[in-house]
Amino acid sequence: VVNAGCLEPLIRRTQGQVEWLTAGGLPLGMEVTPADLRRQKVETTLRNGDMVIFMTDGVVEAKNKARQMLGFNSLESIVATGPYHSAEAMKLHILDKVEAHRGAAEQDDDVTIVVVRVKENSSHVTQILHQPFE
Repeated sequence: VVNAGCLEPLIRRTQGQVEWLTAGGLPLGMEVTPADLRRQKVETTLRNGDMVIFMTDGVVEAKNKARQMLGFNSLESIVATGPYHSAEAMKLHILDKVEAHRGAAEQDDDVTIVVVRVKENSSHVTQILHQPFE
């Protein structure tokens, strides 16, 4: 996972738990100093049915007519209660909830969502590792 200025990935476990993959570090393309090059490694194991949701900040910053943002807590609830049978269904669920929150307010930032659902056989696990660019 490379921080390119987007939100950190959100993981939805098959049991319904939601957690952020906290990668940190400077966004890709920023000027770096030697202090910024400290290596950081974040690791998590993904199992069959887990989902990883990648998105731009326009998702949590979607504003309604009262200029209230959707926010991180609402996004976590949306993902926790969303469908888990397919990545496409989860993506559409999130988009529907973002649009419902925004209502008639004008969209003022991009809303980009990529959902990956892990499919595996029982003898393998998938790991996500994060190490900052050097």
